[in-house]
Amino acid sequence: SKNGNPTAERDSKTVNGSGQADFSAVMTGLEPGTLYYVRAYATNGEGTGYGEQRSFSTAKALPVVRTVQMDNVTANSASVSCSLVSTGGDAIKERGIVWSTHSSPTMGDNKQVDKGTKDTYSLSLNGLDVATQYYVRAYAVNSIGTAYGEELSFTTGKTVPVVSTDHTPGGARMLINNHENGLLVPMRNPKAMADAMTEFADNPKLAKICGQNAKNVLNRFSLNKIIDKWEEYIVSFIASK
Repeated sequence: SKNGNPTAERDSKTVNGSGQADFSAVMTGLEPGTLYYVRAYATNGEGTGYGEQRSFSTAKALPVVRTVQMDNVTANSASVSCSLVSTGGDAIKERGIVWSTHSSPTMGDNKQVDKGTKDTYSLSLNGLDVATQYYVRAYAVNSIGTAYGEELSFTTGKTVPVVSTDHTPGGARMLINNHENGLLVPMRNPKAMADAMTEFADNPKLAKICGQNAKNVLNRFSLNKIIDKWEEYIVSFIASK
């Protein structure tokens, strides 16, 4: 038992035959780095008697960590859920996830550290390449070493290149830089629209580059930046009155 003076009725026990004789027992299922108390016992018609109490500590071990599942996989991001099953009987120095475009990623590859203290944790991967296969593992470190969880793999989604009519005044030119993150074509020009779509079809490299760069528009026009611009405009308007 982890508590002193263990008993046959209350705590874990082994049964090693009957009668008067020397015997030995093997204790299994113990936790690493843990103090245990043990006593021999014998039972007859009068009751149960116990030997002297002894104590021992199991050796520390590597942590046990699981890579549970992938969620919310997009063209450039994903999240992974992990679980710390055992500390190995030692303090956890660091834990998180590692990932790479090759299998069996390690601490030498990309990693993200989790600062939480709960047994389960989730982390997000951002800035990933589109249409790319990645491998990810949970990890945990204690004084014995580094342990890794199961390897999971996922493939980021593809981005779709944009072809838009160039209306002036209008919003398309604010979002699209021609041949950088999309293609702009004149208004009411079906041939130009067809030619632009054919250009992407004939030039997959350009289509991929424009698709990848299109995600940067989200950063330029994020909710926080829009709010900041409105706040700046309102403050300027009030100040002018």
